[in-house]
Amino acid sequence: MNVPSGSREARILRTSYIGIAANVLLVIVKAAVGTLAGSLALVTDAVNNLSDVISSIITIAGTKMAGKLPDTEHPFGHGRLEYITALIIGAIVLAAGIGAAAESVEGILHPTPVEYSAGFVIIIVITIIAKVFLANYTISVGQEVHSGALRAAGIDARSDALISVVTLLSAAAYFLWELNIDAYAGGLISLAVIKAGLDILKETGSILLGERVDSELTKEIYDKVRSYPFVLGAHDLRLNNYGPDSYLGSIHVELDGSKSLSETYPLLFQIERDLLKEFNCIVTVGFYAIDFTSPNTKKVHDILACHAAAQEAIAGFHGICLYDSRKELFFDVTFHFGYDYRPILKTIRSEIAALFPDYTIVARPDINYADGEY
Repeated sequence: MNVPSGSREARILRTSYIGIAANVLLVIVKAAVGTLAGSLALVTDAVNNLSDVISSIITIAGTKMAGKLPDTEHPFGHGRLEYITALIIGAIVLAAGIGAAAESVEGILHPTPVEYSAGFVIIIVITIIAKVFLANYTISVGQEVHSGALRAAGIDARSDALISVVTLLSAAAYFLWELNIDAYAGGLISLAVIKAGLDILKETGSILLGERVDSELTKEIYDKVRSYPFVLGAHDLRLNNYGPDSYLGSIHVELDGSKSLSETYPLLFQIERDLLKEFNCIVTVGFYAIDFTSPNTKKVHDILACHAAAQEAIAGFHGICLYDSRKELFFDVTFHFGYDYRPILKTIRSEIAALFPDYTIVARPDINYADGEY
């Protein structure tokens, strides 16, 4: 479900402001208590919260910039800036983790005494509870509005809560056995921060590289297009992401070949308008004119259906077009990723060519780019 752009930006900004306020308070408390207790782990935790403040500020700036209207240089808008924002946040988290690791190594090599107290433990418990609530809230809003930057901030906040748990365990070891493992706890914390940073970079990098679109969205689009009159099938959906909930792509439909162009063109235009309105997808609709009443079309269809049932590599087939006047026969076969389609397509083509020896057979391979193809 798409969130209206104005409402979406407002929710992202509000969540980011809440994150800034909460993290500034946590930085002050943790830095003060950690310094007084001589706890490297808690001071490291405070530095990590400071990076969260910076991340929230970057999220705000990125959201405002991503909301700019399209221009000559960026005709599809600036929505991808949100992904750049998430990458920057990931880099900040990673840098904070590496810095904390260096400090922890120094603390292990040159340990300093710590002075834990009951108040220290209470402060840690309170910060854990605060971070858990903040993390769940931020991730929830990020998922609802499809904001990678907010999800990244929420993941970071969740790792912060785990980090504070490690600090709490360090204090417990001191109280129970008088063991000073504070620097080692700081090392564990830094590793958790580094992993969180790498996870954010990996997830966002995958989106920028061009990952498969959410199957729920593509199936809804396929179902929507197949519901129109004259549409006998919908195939070859391809969507390119230009920011959260913003897509540009194409889809092919099979139309009743007995209908005239004057009848079908208004339908194609309506499909494009409806997809833009309902899914915020700018989709160009191409079409095949199919005559399913033709005995020859049925023969080709039956051969393709037989192969599709026998070959797990085949996702579907479509676009069976016979032109008797030109002696040409076209069809497309859609394959799943990870298979060598060439021998399969060659076998199918040879079998159909044997039935139509006087025809030029054009067998085109398609790739299953989106879920919902059949």
